[in-house]
Amino acid sequence: MHNFEILDETWFFIYEFLNAFQTFASTGFGRLFFYVLFYVIGILVHQGNFIIPFELHKCL
Repeated sequence: MHNFEILDETWFFIYEFLNAFQTFASTGFGRLFFYVLFYVIGILVHQGNFIIPFELHKCL
């Protein structure tokens, strides 16, 4: 599977994105935003059968 490099870069971007918006997520709007974001990601993961890296589980 040669798509792993692209997938790793995508997850790295998501991880950096989460770190950058940590303080934003502490607000009420931030919580709603991330709730919707993870809801959409969950649907995509369920439909696409993607494997979520263990590191992402730990930071959640």
